Amino acid sequence: MKKTSNAEYAEDRLIDLRQLDHLQLDDVHEAYHLDWSSMLLLMRWLHDGEDNTIVIDRRGRLLNVERRYSELISELAKEYHVYRNTMATLYKKTAAKSIGGISGRHRLVPLTGLRNRAVIFICADNLAHHGYDSSRHGCSVLSFEGYYDHQTIRVMINVAIDTIKRNLSATVKISRALIEYLEMVRKNYEGERCCERHPDFNHLDDLHQLEYRVRYEVLENALDSVANKLYGHPMDKEFKRLLKKQLIAPYDGTNH
Repeated sequence: MKKTSNAEYAEDRLIDLRQLDHLQLDDVHEAYHLDWSSMLLLMRWLHDGEDNTIVIDRRGRLLNVERRYSELISELAKEYHVYRNTMATLYKKTAAKSIGGISGRHRLVPLTGLRNRAVIFICADNLAHHGYDSSRHGCSVLSFEGYYDHQTIRVMINVAIDTIKRNLSATVKISRALIEYLEMVRKNYEGERCCERHPDFNHLDDLHQLEYRVRYEVLENALDSVANKLYGHPMDKEFKRLLKKQLIAPYDGTNH
């Protein structure tokens, strides 16, 4: 976070997205690159016949990006290898109804249904501690850490606080699972997995089991989706049994 000097004093800012059509926009962009560290919120904005995106950045600026929100998110997802099917599979283990995009500790969280005409996403990385609360005005208030030291940017939205809590809780679970998986891969490549006397061996063994379960469930979900489109029903139990058998078959140095 940037330290505020006397010449760069930044006041807290309150943005009421319920009154978006009456707010003063700070800038308009034809192109925009989403980044975890600089973005607080993005929102679909259907305005004057155009499908644009509202972005609030860490300086508290309200930006109109003249591109679809799905294009901006897709570019971010490609950059950080966040895959649709992986997210869909992991989200099935949660109570959230809308699927977000998660890359390790980075979390792009939808706060509304994905079909909503004004769908809202937040970058949970930049939420302040306990950064959400109910307002006496019948809405919810999100509090973000601003770009400058001790600056807070508050955003008022028409989303129930229980929905916000549920969606954020889901992303915490998925983030932890992904981080554990990456930690297992890192340690495996460093060779620590080969030494049973290593103090983390039992923990790594648990992570290995987690990696297998995630890998199998992601593939199973993809195949069921294909089968439903082609045949009108998911893959049968025998196919899944053989699939699981293939996934856990050990490498034996042969070519079959």
